[in-house]
Amino acid sequence: MKVEDKIDRMVIFAKKKFKQYKLEEWTIYFTNHYGALGECYNKHKKIRISIPWINALSVSECKTLFLHELAHALTEDTARSHGSEWRKSCKRVGIPNEPARYAGGKKPKIKKHKKKGRV
Repeated sequence: MKVEDKIDRMVIFAKKKFKQYKLEEWTIYFTNHYGALGECYNKHKKIRISIPWINALSVSECKTLFLHELAHALTEDTARSHGSEWRKSCKRVGIPNEPARYAGGKKPKIKKHKKKGRV
């Protein structure tokens, strides 16, 4: 499946989940950031997802990635990042055994593109 199609599916899924959990003011956006699969910014009410990782993951794994970040959105900003409150939110969104890190065991390898003129 093309990455554009996965992004379209994620946007539809995100809008549905934002509505379900009364987070309609939240947005999802996508970047070419390689470091993290996704991040939640409670202060700005945004969830960021990595396009290179979307390309490397299955549709099911992409949905789990979004739900992982959604659990952060449902957790108080002052709570420990992957603490007990976040784990309760994971159960609430349907990923009760979600680990703090990538759920697929070993992260898939993604190809980083070197910029011209750099070593």
